[in-house]
Amino acid sequence: MPKNKQAALRYKIIDQCFQRKNYMSSSTQNPHHKGYWKVEDLLNKIEEELGKSITDRTLKSDFLDMEADYGAPIVNLRNVGYRYDRDFTITDNPLNEKDFKVLNEITEILQFYTGFKYFEDAETLISKIEESKTKSDYAKIQLDTLPRYTGLQFIDSIKTAIFEKYVIALTYETFMEEKMNINFHPYLLKEYNNRWFVLGFTNKKEGLYGNIGLYALDRIKRINKTALKHRKPNKEELSSYFANIYGVTNMPNQEVHQVLIKVNKFRSNYLKTKPIHPSQKLYKEEVDYDFFTFKLKINNELISLFLGFGKDLEVLEPTSFRTQLKKALQDALAHY
Repeated sequence: MPKNKQAALRYKIIDQCFQRKNYMSSSTQNPHHKGYWKVEDLLNKIEEELGKSITDRTLKSDFLDMEADYGAPIVNLRNVGYRYDRDFTITDNPLNEKDFKVLNEITEILQFYTGFKYFEDAETLISKIEESKTKSDYAKIQLDTLPRYTGLQFIDSIKTAIFEKYVIALTYETFMEEKMNINFHPYLLKEYNNRWFVLGFTNKKEGLYGNIGLYALDRIKRINKTALKHRKPNKEELSSYFANIYGVTNMPNQEVHQVLIKVNKFRSNYLKTKPIHPSQKLYKEEVDYDFFTFKLKINNELISLFLGFGKDLEVLEPTSFRTQLKKALQDALAHY
C-alpha cells in the first residue's frame, strides 16, 4: 500500500504518464523510444501536478514500491527512460499480495453467509476471489450456519426498511399458529443461535410484547411497505432491551434477579474465557469450584444454557430459579 497520501498521488501521476504510449521525450526522435519517460521529465511532471519537487531517489523508490504493491511491470531502457513493458494500470489491480491474503481470509468467513440477499455484494466479491484460488484450496474456517433457515428471504427487505426509516406491515404467525397483522417500526436485525430476529416498535394493541419487541423472521409470512410515519428509535430503549437477558427472550414486566451459580473447576474455565453476559462476575474461588453472579431475567435460553452444563453447574440463587431447574431435571428423568 502507499506509504502516505503524497506517495499515492505520485503513483497515480506516474501511472498516467506510462499510459501515454505515444509519448516521446524531446531528447529523442527514435520511434522505438515511444512511451519511455526520462527521469527528469517525470520529476517535472510530478512537480507540475503537485507543486512540490521530489528527488530522483524518491522517484526510483516509488518505482520499486509500485512493483511490489501493484505488480507494476516497469522497465528501464538504458539512457532512454522508463515505461510499462505491457498494457497495465494500477487502477485495474488496486490490491496487492497482502490485500489478497487478507481478503482470502475474510472470504473464508463471509462465504458462510452466502444465500442471504443482504450479503449479495459480498457474494460477488467472494466469487471473484474464489476464482483466483487454486482448485486444491480447502476451507480453513468453518462456522455454524443454517443456510436454508426459513425467514432469510426477509432480511434484505427489513434491512432496507431500517436504513430508509419506514414502517412495514407484517403478517406474523405465532408458534400457536395464530396469525397477526402488525404495523412494525424495525430498528435492529439480530442473529442468535442460527435464528434471525428483528427488534422494533409496535402499538401495544397490535404487538406481542408491548411497544418494543423482538420478532423471529421464521414466523414472518409477509412484509409490505407502508406510508405510516416512522417512529425514531430511542437509543437507551434499544440498548436496555438486551441489558438483563441471556439470548433474545425479554418479557417486559419480568423481574431481574441476582443469579448465583457454582461451577466445577473444569467447566468454570469455559465461563472465565467466554463470559455469557456483561453482568457476569467471579464471586468466589474455592479448591474445586468457582462461583459466579449475574443480573438477569430468567428465560428459556438461560434455562437451556445452565441445564446444558449438567452435573458441572448448580444454581444456588434465587431459590425460585433453583426449584424451576430441579423440576425440569425431574421431568426429563421421568422419560428414562
